[in-house]
Amino acid sequence: MANNLKASIEKVLDDWALDKAFAIVTDNGSNIVAAANICDRLLNSVRCFGHTSQLIVNRALSSVAAVADTLKLVCDVSRYFRRSGPSWQILKDIQRSDIQRKIERDSKLPKQERDKTLTRLKHLRPVIDCPTRWNSTIHMAVRMLQIRRHVCAAAQDDDIRKDLKKPKIVLPTEEQWSLLQCVVDILQPFCDAITQ
Repeated sequence: MANNLKASIEKVLDDWALDKAFAIVTDNGSNIVAAANICDRLLNSVRCFGHTSQLIVNRALSSVAAVADTLKLVCDVSRYFRRSGPSWQILKDIQRSDIQRKIERDSKLPKQERDKTLTRLKHLRPVIDCPTRWNSTIHMAVRMLQIRRHVCAAAQDDDIRKDLKKPKIVLPTEEQWSLLQCVVDILQPFCDAITQ
């Protein structure tokens, strides 16, 4: 595999008419690291900071049982609302009603303008964590905290309550919601470092 990657690196260098490259940035995969080491036309290889930090974050998150359990639970809830059309519709309706109440209470706009605002409303859809997508864990956690009230309200619907029992999905406890906020607070600097 390393020889194939080495050949690909050399092809890129040829395509760009480069005899040598000062450095290549790689992930931590043993195959690309080996390819960079055996390629005479590369002077250096540098491990990607973003990839390395994500490996650290993922290992840390999975090493603390309470955190791993909470994130799995949040992922299951997010997946449920994303995959079930009726539950997603109920969640959207709850978000819409909540925003409509806020607009009517706080807005001095005429009714026609308030209605326009509601038609342009983008509903907040749950995000599902994907281990190979950087920062997806924090994105999932942030979104779930944003829609926490709406998810809890939707879970009171009789049909959703029955649905959630089938795959044995439960909502986070108060302690888990607090832990989820702590996870966001801890991960935010990593997210910022990777995206800036």
